[in-house]
Amino acid sequence: MEKASFASRLNQIISIRSIRPSELSRLSGVSRVNISNYQKGKYSAKPETVSKLARALSVNEAWLSGFDVDMEREAGQLGDRKKEFLGLIGEMSQDQQDETIDFIKKYIIKK
Repeated sequence: MEKASFASRLNQIISIRSIRPSELSRLSGVSRVNISNYQKGKYSAKPETVSKLARALSVNEAWLSGFDVDMEREAGQLGDRKKEFLGLIGEMSQDQQDETIDFIKKYIIKK
């Protein structure tokens, strides 16, 4: 079986999570330009970059790297409350997701 490309997996999970590359950049600390280059398949990400992106996207690093493993992070890496939150976000429309994210950002800034 052929290994999937990092670019195809990155594009797939960005679509599944409905996350903008600019938001992924903010969450992961990886530059928007580098994310764009990874999406286009211009460059391969270093292991530490794959790790940052996988954590930000809540996916298994090996899966993101293209290996035939479960997409979800291993048990214990993502707490039950985070899984619940991601499930709820996944059920929302894009407008609802945007409003929720804006609310959370405002809430965090106030603290």
